Amino acid sequence: MSRQEIENHLATWDVRKEVVERIKRSGLPIPLKPTEPEAMSTEWNEMNQQHGGLSNIPFDELGNFLGKWDALTAYARYVEAVADLEQTAIKERKDHVKSQLYVLSEGTREIRYASCQSDPLYVGLQHKFEIAEATYTAMRALREGYEGKVNVISREITRRGNELQGTRLSSNRGGGA
Repeated sequence: MSRQEIENHLATWDVRKEVVERIKRSGLPIPLKPTEPEAMSTEWNEMNQQHGGLSNIPFDELGNFLGKWDALTAYARYVEAVADLEQTAIKERKDHVKSQLYVLSEGTREIRYASCQSDPLYVGLQHKFEIAEATYTAMRALREGYEGKVNVISREITRRGNELQGTRLSSNRGGGA
C-alpha cells in the first residue's frame, strides 16, 4: 500500500455515518436532544431554593423533572456512545496508518518507528485521537452527573411513596386518628 493509498483509504473511512445508518435501519429511535438543556440545572436549583429543599418539592413537579432529566440522560448516553465510537475508530485508523507507514519506511527498527511517529499523517491522527479521547471522557462525566440527578429525584419519589404506603398500612391497622 502506497502513502497515497493510505490517505485515500482514510478519506473514505467513516465509521460513525455507517453506524448511525445501521441504527436507523434497526428501527431503534435515536434519542432527541432535549429542548433547552442548559436551563435545566438553573431551573432545578431555583425550584429547590423556592420550595426549601428537595423534600418539599411537590410530587408532580418532581415527576416532571424526573422525565426531563431522564430524557437528557438518554441523550447523553447516545452522545457518549458516539464519542466512544469516534475515539475507537480514530484509534484504529491511527494504528492502521502507523503499521502501514512502518512498512513503507526504511532503516533499522528504531528509525522506522521514529519515522512513523513523526509522520504528519500519523501526528494528525494522534492529535484527533487525543481530542476524541478527551471528548469521550467529558461526555462520560456529564452523563454520570445527569444519572446522579435522576437517581436523587427517583429516590425522593420512592421515599415519599414508601412513606405514603407506610401511613396507609398504619391507618389500616388501627394506627392514626
